[in-house]
Amino acid sequence: MALVIASVNSADEDCEACGLLVWRMQTIVAARASALESMKRAKEKRAAKSTKAHSKRWLKQEYGIELSGAIEAEVDSLQQDSRIIHGACRLGFEAIEGSALRGGRFDLKRCESRVRRSVGELLDELQDELVSAVISGLGAGAACEKLVPQCCSGRAQLLLGSNYRDGMSWRELDYLQIGYSDTWTLHHDVDDSVYWFNKAKMRSQKEPPEGWAQDAEGAWKRVDGAPTAPASKDEV
Repeated sequence: MALVIASVNSADEDCEACGLLVWRMQTIVAARASALESMKRAKEKRAAKSTKAHSKRWLKQEYGIELSGAIEAEVDSLQQDSRIIHGACRLGFEAIEGSALRGGRFDLKRCESRVRRSVGELLDELQDELVSAVISGLGAGAACEKLVPQCCSGRAQLLLGSNYRDGMSWRELDYLQIGYSDTWTLHHDVDDSVYWFNKAKMRSQKEPPEGWAQDAEGAWKRVDGAPTAPASKDEV
């Protein structure tokens, strides 16, 4: 069933919301699959050695039903999911620019309301199709391009960050930091050395990232025009 999109902006909102929904569904499925892994291996071993249909039937049918059931058990809470809402409506200069869900002129309450509405409409119209796409292994880009009119992979994955990719494990999916731009910020360590931290990647490094250089007085500055935050003193 296709969504009726009123405008390009509405299409972009739905596309981003779809990407967030697929990510959360992937996380739920991956967690359930991890819990079932030992049983799945045992069934695969039995199926390879036996002509009996039980293990093969479980692998072909019941395993997928188990994964679908994991999503369905949590689907009613997805419209209010804090990680979806807070990720889309990220505060601060590190938030992703150009997000339709955030809005052209950011307002937290409006953003949160917009996310809930978009997610709720998607679930009303496409819940079964989204669950099926996730169970079949499609990621946010492919699933949302397929199911949401005027949606492209880049827009669907915009808020998922630069670390998102197909084939991620449960821990990788669950660890994603949603809604942060791929920005490095400068920090001073307790020994007065400096390091850079990237919230989108959840990674720190001592080497200056591309776009940073020291001025004549030895202070580190961004030279690519990107925004910076006041350096803080804390531990890596």
